[in-house]
Amino acid sequence: MLAAPEWLPADFPRIVRLELQDFETAFLEAQQRRPELVLINIDLKKLRWDLELARNQTLPNLDFTIQGVQNVGDPATKLNDKGDFILESGVMGGVPVQRRKARGKIDSTLAKIQQVEQKRWFMTNKIEMDLRVARNALEVSRDMVLRSEQLRRETRETLEYFRREFASGNQDFLFLLAQEAKATEAEIKLLDAEQEYYIALAKLQAVLGLDPLEQSLNLDQTTALQQSVLQQTVVKPELE
Repeated sequence: MLAAPEWLPADFPRIVRLELQDFETAFLEAQQRRPELVLINIDLKKLRWDLELARNQTLPNLDFTIQGVQNVGDPATKLNDKGDFILESGVMGGVPVQRRKARGKIDSTLAKIQQVEQKRWFMTNKIEMDLRVARNALEVSRDMVLRSEQLRRETRETLEYFRREFASGNQDFLFLLAQEAKATEAEIKLLDAEQEYYIALAKLQAVLGLDPLEQSLNLDQTTALQQSVLQQTVVKPELE
């Protein structure tokens, strides 16, 4: 889905330090929200039902039956041979002799359950690793933004000094152009750093299983989930 033009800000929002949740809490919530684990748990539930069905097919069965018989309608003959109402009940039991199919189903289902549980274990470890990487990347990118802002500030101050010196006739025009080029490069570096920061922020939101549209629109933040979002990733759109 492409963002509508009215959704886009004129500039990057001002970057503020985010108070992230402690890692264990964030990791637990990520496991609850990530759709991959939800799908794996659904597969496990289906396999366990298949296992129960296969085990039931190896057990003896005992059925209770009851039926009633009553002829209806007018008598066909003068003897009134429609008969009386008959009620029959009984118990039927059986033992499956050929159990190879059910036992084979049990063995194959147990193997599939073990395979899916391993898959869930690997996915859980992947989420943990991705979360650590995403949190570190966010901190590193924010530090890079701070350094780029400092570099831009210093190059601007130096450029103003060169402009004053050039206006006074104490500096050559080539030195002024070189300093303006450095100031432009500092602006570009800052934009690149801010871009990397918001990419890292989006990756962290994806690892946490947060709704990107809800995050970008900064909707109603009164629920518990949105309160946790505030603690983790939401940046208020304050422009410089």
